[in-house]
Amino acid sequence: MAECRAYPSDLTAAQWKIIEPLLPPPKPGGRPRTTRLRELVNAVFYLRRSGCSGRTLPHELPPCGMVQYYARWWRLDGTWEQAMNAWAEQVRRQSGH
Repeated sequence: MAECRAYPSDLTAAQWKIIEPLLPPPKPGGRPRTTRLRELVNAVFYLRRSGCSGRTLPHELPPCGMVQYYARWWRLDGTWEQAMNAWAEQVRRQSGH
């Protein structure tokens, strides 16, 4: 079965498999997450790739404020850098380096 991706910036299943374990769990005591993390990561990539403002995110992606909150949180706590390094390492391995 072919993988269905809504946008060219969406993660493939293989890419998500690399990034998912590196994302932090929900904060204890807070409200439970209602948005899937993969959709948040896809929305961050959509913003980065398209160069659009958060307010012009397509309606099927999570709300702009939520996307910006998670992107900032992951950048400040080092999650984003760790995930991108793991991804780069996987790409290097796949290319034989």
